[in-house]
Amino acid sequence: MSNPFTRIWLVQNNFWKIISILITWFCTNHGSLYAQSNNDSLTTVLVGMCVNRIYEFSVRDQSFEAEFYLWLKWRGTYSPEKFEFVNGKNIERSYEVIEEDINGYKYLSVKIKGTFITPMNVSKYPKDKHILSITIEDNYWNETRLQYQIDTLNTGMRNSESYNEWRLRFLMPVIKSNSFPVTNERFSSYSFQIEAVRSISPFIVKILVPILLVVFMSMLTFFIPPNELEVQVGLGGTALLTIIALNFTISDQIPDVAYLTKADILIIGSYIIVFFALCESILVNFLHRNNKVNLSKYIDKICRYSFPLIYSLSLLFLFLL
Repeated sequence: MSNPFTRIWLVQNNFWKIISILITWFCTNHGSLYAQSNNDSLTTVLVGMCVNRIYEFSVRDQSFEAEFYLWLKWRGTYSPEKFEFVNGKNIERSYEVIEEDINGYKYLSVKIKGTFITPMNVSKYPKDKHILSITIEDNYWNETRLQYQIDTLNTGMRNSESYNEWRLRFLMPVIKSNSFPVTNERFSSYSFQIEAVRSISPFIVKILVPILLVVFMSMLTFFIPPNELEVQVGLGGTALLTIIALNFTISDQIPDVAYLTKADILIIGSYIIVFFALCESILVNFLHRNNKVNLSKYIDKICRYSFPLIYSLSLLFLFLL
């Protein structure tokens, strides 16, 4: 039978051995991570972009295609080579080169061609303007490891150009911090931006002038004798059908949205004017057939001036404000 003091000593000895093993494990697994996090340095990536051309710009699809050169310059532990285009699809990469200089800076340059999706608000159509963006983000390192910085000297467009009825102008890129909801990590993102402003001239020639001609043509009913109802209804019906056709033309140029655009308000206003002109024709014809000739002529006379004035003021208010 062993001495009880010996057993107590053995238990205490084993206890301290276990504590020592646990401390060693903790320092190895957690202390090294802590030391690593202190020794890790943030990698700053200088980003430059030069856009060669913008094409296939579609407001209806809310997308555009672009061809450009992208380059990244950095020195540090974390490489930005695994970047992705957040709003891009069908991306083609070519002429990709990675170099390193004597100071330890690495340089990546690549030619990109692809389609980019950007939200477009068309509430002010046809006087709308949009911000076209090309956004890159690292899909591996969060912003505590890697952050983008704008290369202001080597960023821009070859020329401020035009595409169809659009005038394009380069805007300074934007650096943002985006949150990834699954892990609550934040990633640095670089967004190249171009302002696209629509020229209103094509809309005036193709849409506005025909609508004005049709609406004012429908107002000729006020000059036709009240007893000729068939002629008046024929003018109004033709005007309505023409406006409906022009409305289809407008709908083909913009996306289906849940709000009214300026062009929609123009169409609705034109419908209302033509409809009330038809109603006025029926009213004066009814008065004429009931021997109220003077009253019918008086209503025609008032409408000859009030309808064009109201419609013209509405157009000025719509497009000048």
